Amino acid sequence: MATIERYAVGGGGDDNVKKTEAELDEEAKARTEKMRIAVGCLLSYFGLGWIAYCAVFEKWSFTDATYFLMVTLTTVGYGDITPTTQASRLFTMFFVIFGISIVAVALVEVANFFMEKREELIKSTRTEVIKKAAANDGGVAEESEAADSPYAKFKEFLAAHPTVGLILNLGMYCLIAGGIFVWIEGWNMADSIYFTMITGTTVGFGDISPQTPQGRWFAVFFLPFAVIFVSTQLSSLANILLGKTEDTKVKALMSVDLSLEALLNMDTDGDGTITEFEFMKFMMVTAGMADEETLDSLHKRFEEMDADGSGALTREDIELILEEKKKAEAAAEAEEDGE
Repeated sequence: MATIERYAVGGGGDDNVKKTEAELDEEAKARTEKMRIAVGCLLSYFGLGWIAYCAVFEKWSFTDATYFLMVTLTTVGYGDITPTTQASRLFTMFFVIFGISIVAVALVEVANFFMEKREELIKSTRTEVIKKAAANDGGVAEESEAADSPYAKFKEFLAAHPTVGLILNLGMYCLIAGGIFVWIEGWNMADSIYFTMITGTTVGFGDISPQTPQGRWFAVFFLPFAVIFVSTQLSSLANILLGKTEDTKVKALMSVDLSLEALLNMDTDGDGTITEFEFMKFMMVTAGMADEETLDSLHKRFEEMDADGSGALTREDIELILEEKKKAEAAAEAEEDGE
């Protein structure tokens, strides 16, 4: 019975590949549609806010209203611009509850979109590097020379000492952003660095905030970047302190005890043999990379799909699953029609 891999290589494989490509296209279209909805939500948030605070409840300038909306959106809340009437405060109360919730979802979709694009770029770049290395006889020598370069050694040092990388990132963030505010607002460097860190952590005391139109327009674009960047760096720092970095996970996996007693413990079904699943399950659970219940659930799901019990999903298994799915859908439609 031919496996899926063989089927993909054979005559019917082209149809299967095309179907996979079509599914990928559908996923890409779905992501693009979500992106459009997210951008629409952001525009609606700002549009409603401009109308409310520039014309209806307040008479703020377009600059001040935009600045207020971004300060509210990022939950920094300096408090330098606030609603002044009861009607404005009541509107703001509901605007914050419902508006921020919608925009928060939109921002997640925007972030996911760019993260997926970044991953696709990394994968394509990696593929090109592999192709060039395979086509170049001197690829190994060139790679060795590149590994000896100062830049490569610096990257290797940062990989071995991630805390240093985080300190450098936050330091560059404070110096660059702080320097811009020194230039725009005329603050001293200490106050500017203090402001950038208080802003990035969304604490937003409000004792120092932009007062010039130029400073507030820069803050409109700076605030979302600052909040996302600093939260990402602090999250990475927490993972380092808790030992949850990828390097730590790999080291834990490779240091799993493989004594004779450990090998015997892998044989969970007691049949005298250790299957690939049992080995993977023992290693990942022991290293803390997955829990036993999740892996068992996935294995049970695979066994349900493997109708002939061959240990591999075959073309016949998939056709049987599709047939049962169609029958279930037809039965559901018939039941709805009967009602």
